[in-house]
Amino acid sequence: VEIHSLKSAKGRQMNGNRALVVKRLEPVDGEAVRCCVSVEQPEDGDYWKTQAIQEVNNLRVLPKLPLPGGSQRGMADMSDLMGDNDESGSRFVRTLAELLVTGDTDDTYSPSEIMLSGYAAMAFGRLGNENFGALTCENMEQVGGFAAIANLAAEGGIAACQDVLCALLEGNPMYIDVICLFMSNTFFIGVEEDSNENNRICNTFDASGVLGQTFKKDKHPPTLTPDQTHAGYIRVMNEGPLLLMLEMAKYPFGPAFFAAMQSSPYFHLTFQRLLRWVARETTGTPDGRAFGKKLRSKILPQFGMLLFQNDETTASFQKFLNRGPVSQDISKQILSTAHEVFVTPDTVTSD
Repeated sequence: VEIHSLKSAKGRQMNGNRALVVKRLEPVDGEAVRCCVSVEQPEDGDYWKTQAIQEVNNLRVLPKLPLPGGSQRGMADMSDLMGDNDESGSRFVRTLAELLVTGDTDDTYSPSEIMLSGYAAMAFGRLGNENFGALTCENMEQVGGFAAIANLAAEGGIAACQDVLCALLEGNPMYIDVICLFMSNTFFIGVEEDSNENNRICNTFDASGVLGQTFKKDKHPPTLTPDQTHAGYIRVMNEGPLLLMLEMAKYPFGPAFFAAMQSSPYFHLTFQRLLRWVARETTGTPDGRAFGKKLRSKILPQFGMLLFQNDETTASFQKFLNRGPVSQDISKQILSTAHEVFVTPDTVTSD
């Protein structure tokens, strides 16, 4: 959003600045709804919070950027960061985010053909080319984009995380949808010789076949692709979407990122995957051992604050996660029923 029309001396300094809405506050005594926002201050690249911004009168939703195209899509080189322009960082990340796209079901958009290069190609190469023999060009672009963006967030601290979050929220909602689908409906990642039947099922999944699908009574939503345990898959997740979520969880504006994920029509599938990883930590699978602890301690609590309607339930959820790996019984229950969690995005309970 953009802040406008504030009258106080401090408020006038914020007019015209971008802000990230962290949460809406309950109205008091009939007043207009106010938002807790994290406000950009371009002169030093820092952000600070205020809880005194009226949503209707002082916040303007910025238009979404159009879906990217052209031969330069995603082309971001480290030399682009070396200029004196204050916008260079945000423009750099915005370009990398252009790699988080896929075709849609209505054939109204298809990613332009590019040669993966620049910073994203370097990040992709660090992950080990032997793991990507089964990937399409579009798959490689997504892997490189995730690795590049997550690495920037991890290395650049709060300023870089702000640029990443703004790029994702300013872009088409497809960016967030692809983040969700990347974890829930993942193509096979690993050495092809190690591929088994489950991995072959992963390879038959086409994200463009579900993107944009609406959840109507006469349609079944897409389901999870099979679990994967190859070291290449674990590294891609650890250095891509999971690293990005861990970095966002560190900062006060992080809830805006997790709320955006929750708003995706594919969030229920992503949450099912996260729960399966927690359950598989108990069974001792490589993916569960790699992801379980960080999910319980850092990532799932972020979603708990959004999904549950009262502080008591949220606190109980956090306490449950902090106890350590789930029991064998709970693990079995999750693995047998995870597909029933949030069957549609509107079905949210605290069970």
